[in-house]
Amino acid sequence: ETVVEYRYARNSYTVTVNKGTGIASVAGDGSYQYGAQVTVSATAAEGYGNVTWSGDYKTASFTMPAKNVTVTASAAKQQQTASTYTVTIVVNDETYGTVDRTSVTNVASGTRISTSSNKLTIGQSGSRTRTSSTTTVTATPAANTAEYEYKFSSWQNVPSTVTGDVTITANFSKSERSYTLTVKSASSTMGTVAGGGTYKYGDTATITATAKNGYEFTKWNDGNTESTRTVTVTGAATYTASFARTASQQHTHSYSNWKSNNNGTHTGTCSCGETKTENCTYRNNVCTVCGYRKTSSQSQSSRQSGSGLFNIIRGIFGR
Repeated sequence: ETVVEYRYARNSYTVTVNKGTGIASVAGDGSYQYGAQVTVSATAAEGYGNVTWSGDYKTASFTMPAKNVTVTASAAKQQQTASTYTVTIVVNDETYGTVDRTSVTNVASGTRISTSSNKLTIGQSGSRTRTSSTTTVTATPAANTAEYEYKFSSWQNVPSTVTGDVTITANFSKSERSYTLTVKSASSTMGTVAGGGTYKYGDTATITATAKNGYEFTKWNDGNTESTRTVTVTGAATYTASFARTASQQHTHSYSNWKSNNNGTHTGTCSCGETKTENCTYRNNVCTVCGYRKTSSQSQSSRQSGSGLFNIIRGIFGR
């Protein structure tokens, strides 16, 4: 019996995989034997998806035919949806101040942020936002007290555009308040004072009233009778010291050294320092006290006044 044995080898063919629109990379090209199972693949570029095949085959898997094969992968451009983020607003110390909004949600990527003084604006005109409106956050310092003053100082960690969730801080400051303490003398001739100036809230200040020779301190304008005293500063205040003559300086005034005021009056001075002003008394148009001489207009006025008085008297008595 004769056995006939046939031996044969399968031919190999080439698979070529091309990158079409929206494809970043492909795989699976090469040489395959006739009848082999072939699988090709493709990776879409960013922003593209839904890969499809064209050419000799419309699928990614096929049985190798007795010929060379060419396939092309393509991808469709995907509609992009803007990413959204949350902007959180905090304060450095809640006892120093507040913000009228603590978060803004659904802020589109690329939205611009700006600041102006104590205002933070998210979504300036022309920026990419999910709505056409903008959001403004206002930072308000706490109300001042007698002891402290509060101020808004700055915004911290503010990006020019939103690229992810972000936390922005409103910074406030607190400072001790200062006040002016005014200390006055009711009469600088009688006495002097000391201790005025600028003090912080709660400070203690020593104020002093010192009488001059012949005078004595009597009281402050708030009724306190201590010439040297300590006061606690709780706000702006004025303290006025009053003085009086001592008993030994109280006397009947005697004025001398009269001096003309060049207006028909003269002023005399007492040995205690008091002054007194009186009208001049004339003889032959010259004051007998200070020596002031009447002007021609003053003399004429006096003569007219005297003549008028004489006529009135003559009319009364019929002369």
